[in-house]
Amino acid sequence: MRWFALEVKALDPFIASLTTDQQQKLKEELANRLFGQDRVAEEKPVRGMAPGTVKEIAEAVTDAVQTVGKS
Repeated sequence: MRWFALEVKALDPFIASLTTDQQQKLKEELANRLFGQDRVAEEKPVRGMAPGTVKEIAEAVTDAVQTVGKS
C-alpha cells in the first residue's frame, strides 16, 4: 500500500498545470475508481473442456479408426 500512498501524494504536483476545473474532474474520476469499489475477487474461470467436447473427440477417433480399418 506504500506505492498507493506515494502516488496519491504525487497527484497534486502532477496535475498542477491543469485548470482548477480539470483538476477537480480528474480527482473525481480517480476517486470513483479507487475508493468504494468492491474488492471481492471475481470467480475464477472454469478450466477444462466445454460440454460435449469429449463426445466429439471420441466420435472423431472412432470415425478415423473405422476409416483406417476399411482401407
